[in-house]
Amino acid sequence: MNPRRITLRKRNMDIKKKYKCEWCGGELPDKLSSGIVKCPYCGSKTNVLLDVPVETIEEMPLCPKCEKNDRVYQVYDLYNNKQSKFKDILHFLAPPENTNAPGPLDGLSAGEHPFFRKKAPARAWVALIIGLVWLLIDISFRTFASSVLSKDPNPTTFGGIPVNEALWDPYYLFQGWLCPGVFLLWAVIEFIAVGMNNREKEAQFQTARLEREQQQARASKQKILYRTRYQVWKNLYYCDRNRCVFLKTAGPDKLENIRNFIDSEAAKL
Repeated sequence: MNPRRITLRKRNMDIKKKYKCEWCGGELPDKLSSGIVKCPYCGSKTNVLLDVPVETIEEMPLCPKCEKNDRVYQVYDLYNNKQSKFKDILHFLAPPENTNAPGPLDGLSAGEHPFFRKKAPARAWVALIIGLVWLLIDISFRTFASSVLSKDPNPTTFGGIPVNEALWDPYYLFQGWLCPGVFLLWAVIEFIAVGMNNREKEAQFQTARLEREQQQARASKQKILYRTRYQVWKNLYYCDRNRCVFLKTAGPDKLENIRNFIDSEAAKL
């Protein structure tokens, strides 16, 4: 055999094959024992095809379509590392959204609500006090005057009626009690208006609280569903060769149908 040819063959065997990280481009270690290599720079894992069959590469499951795993990636790692090679499909690989948002009435009782139990205005209390005091003074005066005039042997008449009887005549009572009655009526109207307003606000609050309880029940179910869907998404794998997603126990499905695939698998759990 030609000695020159033997020397070239030996030299080629001494040259070690170089591998680069798919994420950062850094050079991987020379001694590779399997197809899964951890980058010493960014810490990500890269599949490299060595002299062993693809089926023997550990960790990554086989794609149900091509029955290979040299181009199989975990969706969780792809989305978090955001490699430029897969930037066009990252929006498909995004995790499920959590729609559990708190409402404005959370934790409030009927007595703590700011629109509940509105107090009567000061003018209502002033009108009530004026009307009651005026009425009490008028009644006291009429009682005293009637007792004094009833002892008069020749009582003075007022409109043909004795004065002591005229003091309690309905017509004259209406005239004397008209002003205090107006104040009392004003106060009563104010209190009724405040009471009606409080009842209306209370009904609105009860309706809002019922809606909040229903919203919390829906949010609780949505939270459980979100956790299940997120767990399915975290265990999902993507095959770059066939553009499909799958689980170790289910699939495959097209990348464009990843949301429906996650929902269908979450419903089975």
